[in-house]
Amino acid sequence: MSFATETEAKAFALAILAKGIRLAAGTINPVKPKRIIASEKELSEWFLN
Repeated sequence: MSFATETEAKAFALAILAKGIRLAAGTINPVKPKRIIASEKELSEWFLN
């Protein structure tokens, strides 16, 4: 799934997490630098930014 803004992506991710579903997030090509957010720590940091 892709989103127009990072805010939309974060709202979707929070809704998924609220359901107890594990998730990972990241950028899609051709965005540079590529970013993968997979661990709980990385997700927490991403939500705070």
